[in-house]
Amino acid sequence: MRSATLAALLSILACWQGISCRSASAQTLLTRADQKKLMPGLVVVVYPRHATQSGREGAFVEQKDLGAPVQAPGNPYVINTLYDWKFPADFNAIATGLLKIDVAGDYLFSTNSTWDRNSLSVNGQMICPYRDGEQTVAKIRLEKGYVPIVCGGYFASRGTTQVTWQPPGAQALMPIPSELFFFLPEKKKR
Repeated sequence: MRSATLAALLSILACWQGISCRSASAQTLLTRADQKKLMPGLVVVVYPRHATQSGREGAFVEQKDLGAPVQAPGNPYVINTLYDWKFPADFNAIATGLLKIDVAGDYLFSTNSTWDRNSLSVNGQMICPYRDGEQTVAKIRLEKGYVPIVCGGYFASRGTTQVTWQPPGAQALMPIPSELFFFLPEKKKR
């Protein structure tokens, strides 16, 4: 990747405890050298309940407004699926990384959690917003390559989120294969 393109990559997660993820706001074309650095999975960062999430009620909170991550061993951590993804129920969690797209075309996505308290952004587009409806299916055109994917699970969703997709040629929604999720580790800050 040209250095200008590499410089355009956004740091979505704070670089601490040695796990972080670089992602981009649009289609990411990685060089062979960058592809060799990819690690399998998505990086999850857990955040405390926000002030607007009072009592037993959940509420959407923009990722930038979630505040500092929970300072605990094992945060952040890596997951290999967004289907039946579990996170601490009394917290908010953001999973982020890259989704490998092998075939250009129209892709369908759907998310589900208790009371539909989740969100999904693919390639910089919010395609399944918070509480958009449990049966909502969103369509997005994706080109071959790596695209950023960000899934938010929010307090009061009982700590479970499910993401399904229907790639071109498939007949039904299904879990995204784990071998298509990656993250590009950041260098440790000194």
